[in-house]
Amino acid sequence: MQLKAKFFYLLKRMHLVPNNLITIKDLDKFRGLEKQLDEYRELLETIEKETGYFSSPQGFYSIGHADTLDDYLSYLYEIRFGQKPAPSTAINYLRAKPSFIQSSD
Repeated sequence: MQLKAKFFYLLKRMHLVPNNLITIKDLDKFRGLEKQLDEYRELLETIEKETGYFSSPQGFYSIGHADTLDDYLSYLYEIRFGQKPAPSTAINYLRAKPSFIQSSD
């Protein structure tokens, strides 16, 4: 662990910084942010391929929810890596945002 990280955690333990403050690398806990975003997009694509749910009338509102969560994960990705998530700039591998949840903004 780097000296800066050790100092940060020491300050947290001493309650000199807010307990809910995190380091940017905390976004890579467990499977990592890029992997989480990629797997979320894969899950959406699989649901659509296997069931056609998002292109059905029943999936109308779920498209908005799926888009919002993808946007949130993308926002965290931008904070973590300093760039928008895209297959061409991925550190490892990142699929594109599914076309059926693309917002028009």
